[in-house]
Amino acid sequence: DVDFDKTSVEEHEEIVGPRCLTSLHNALRELNNPRQTLFAMHSTIGELLDQLGDMLDNIASEDEQRDEGGGEGLRFEHGSHEEALSGIKLYKGETLLELTERWRLLYKRLYDEENDQFDLSRVPDVHDNVRFDMLHNPHLGLTGTLEKLYNLAKLMADCVVPQEYGTTIAEKRSVGVKMCRALLDKVKYDLIIARTDNEVDMRYMINMDYSADLAINTM
Repeated sequence: DVDFDKTSVEEHEEIVGPRCLTSLHNALRELNNPRQTLFAMHSTIGELLDQLGDMLDNIASEDEQRDEGGGEGLRFEHGSHEEALSGIKLYKGETLLELTERWRLLYKRLYDEENDQFDLSRVPDVHDNVRFDMLHNPHLGLTGTLEKLYNLAKLMADCVVPQEYGTTIAEKRSVGVKMCRALLDKVKYDLIIARTDNEVDMRYMINMDYSADLAINTM
């Protein structure tokens, strides 16, 4: 449990690296206490799940009343019950049940209650998911909870995400070199193919149905 205001510069360097990594140190200063923020994140996801559960219960209750009353003669077959239960339209065809399970999985994986440990690798996942739902599913009426969660996740992500590619300057350079080498090798290969292969019909190169058969394939 770290409190930025109560720890020394040396301890800050042990956590996020040398002082020259100013963005990380600024992010930690803004965060102040990572563990408290993680608990707040976990709790807010729990609030979100409660709200989603209430929405699912309301939809199920409405469907049962419609079935019992024969509302407009509409009855759901057993196989279509889940579809009726998740009738709210979401982005890219995702159902409300699927959205709820997506958040339930993050809730379980973020914090291990038995060992009292947080999985920091889940922080970017929370950050990405909350941004996704704020952008694409604002009609759910969960904006207040999502905004609260986004603010917490953003604080944590600013500390965690930059360290995904190493925690020291040497590690970051090593990861960067490996990534760039693979990219440059691919660019070099594509340039060689583009320069020497004059037999490819251009009509195939602009039709992605044939992409698997092309020597230059960036898909």
